[in-house]
Amino acid sequence: MKNVDPTRGILDINGAEYQLKSGRPFPTGVYDYGKVDLSEDVQIALKHVEGHIASIMQENNISVAHVYINYIGGPCQFCRGQGMDTSEQELLGEGEMLFVTYPLPITHGKYWTWRFCHFIV
Repeated sequence: MKNVDPTRGILDINGAEYQLKSGRPFPTGVYDYGKVDLSEDVQIALKHVEGHIASIMQENNISVAHVYINYIGGPCQFCRGQGMDTSEQELLGEGEMLFVTYPLPITHGKYWTWRFCHFIV
């Protein structure tokens, strides 16, 4: 198994499916590129499927979403971030959660789900 460019995802919101593709900024007014104070990693993440979904969630007031991506090994370094600080956490609103299911490397037919959430402690 190897990764295919670009990453593609299927977003499931209340049983409705939407197909997404990484590679360019998502056309949404929520995060106006260059006009909102976002970290460089977050600006890169906004070009990825996970960032597109965070934008969709904000724009449509969605608190929980699930996406299935074809990227082996899961969300990239820009979406995952470092330690407890993730780009997705910066993009999600308080109490929002995004579940990302992806294929595991080396195993055939096995998947894992990564949960991004933004909770204020």
